[in-house]
Amino acid sequence: MSINDNVRFTPQEKPVLILILLTYFMILLDSSIVFTSIPVMKADLGLSAAEMSWVQDAYTLAFGGALLLGAQLGEVWGRTRVFLGGLIVFAVASLIVGMASTAHILIAARALQGLGAAVVAPTSLTLITAVFHDTVKRTRATAAYGTMAGLGSSGGMLIGGLITTFLSWRFGFWINVPIAVVVLVLAVRFYLLYLHGRAGSTCWVRSC
Repeated sequence: MSINDNVRFTPQEKPVLILILLTYFMILLDSSIVFTSIPVMKADLGLSAAEMSWVQDAYTLAFGGALLLGAQLGEVWGRTRVFLGGLIVFAVASLIVGMASTAHILIAARALQGLGAAVVAPTSLTLITAVFHDTVKRTRATAAYGTMAGLGSSGGMLIGGLITTFLSWRFGFWINVPIAVVVLVLAVRFYLLYLHGRAGSTCWVRSC
């Protein structure tokens, strides 16, 4: 048994890691969930071929284009606050996507989703660096974070197909809202508990 095998996440660290991974999984889920629901969206809203492309691309373009800005906002205003703010934007946008009655509303809401995700993704990764100071723990947390990328992307098509088949394509986006609310509540609770366990920490109001 190596020394690394004896390294364990503390009770304060585990919930923080789980919430970060859950949030990252959720935003990646939405990048692929649309692929299985787009045919039903087309029939429901009467989307043209160009509009269908924009429903898919609006999220990806906004997400990729705003990643650097999201990371910079985290450095300036504090990672945790920006992380939670981005999560709120993502949840509100998901609600609007599910309620969309026209292609224009749907595309705009998808772009807003991408912006929220672009804020959440980089700040969640930097939160791992801020929380896990031990090299072994940080490596494990980062590896788990990377695993979520594959699970979220592939899982989106499976979950999207099931939800679209048995419920509605709208529920594929509405499901983000209760998840985001739970993450928001627990993130504040567990992250504050984590900070409380670090004597003299001012991470909440400064860089974290």
